[in-house]
Amino acid sequence: GGDSAIKMWRLYEKRLDAELTPHSNWVSALLQLKGSELLISGSSDNTIKVINLSNSNAIEHTFNVDKNIDCLVDIGEGQFASNSGDSVVIWDTKTKEKVYEFEGAFSSVMSLAFLDDGRLFTGAVNGNIKIYDIHTKKKLSKIKDSGNLSVIKTIGKNTLAVALGNGIKLWNLTDNVEIRTLSGHSGDVKCLELMDN
Repeated sequence: GGDSAIKMWRLYEKRLDAELTPHSNWVSALLQLKGSELLISGSSDNTIKVINLSNSNAIEHTFNVDKNIDCLVDIGEGQFASNSGDSVVIWDTKTKEKVYEFEGAFSSVMSLAFLDDGRLFTGAVNGNIKIYDIHTKKKLSKIKDSGNLSVIKTIGKNTLAVALGNGIKLWNLTDNVEIRTLSGHSGDVKCLELMDN
């Protein structure tokens, strides 16, 4: 939150379980790595913290970055990606090192998404979405749109949902063609979630 705190809640008991204050400024992104007890937190204090939830919430490592962090995504095997200014960076929690940096030609990355086949999606505020292969580090394709992009989310392996302003666009990832636009909000869409049904 804006109070620099991370609060963990017991949902069924409706009570606060723990409060962490690893940052000196806004906490802007949170991610728990799959199959682990590691919590990743990004902040506008230009740091990413790796917190071990199974070890008294101890900070295992701090990654220092050039710009504030807005988004994080798990890419498997103890690695995650984050935005950092006009670049997107891959980090490794095991080696505690920066693995790779996709540099330049980004316009304020607001959201990241990942598919298990190795495709990394970067969504910029200007509506442009770039797709990279994390194994070869090459750009695979680009979806060019316009508007105030806030979040992207994969649906299965062949569909991407994009929140642009007060609408949601669905894209077919096989040929990067827009499928349809969902509308109905009077204000900007800031988050997306897919239900099992």
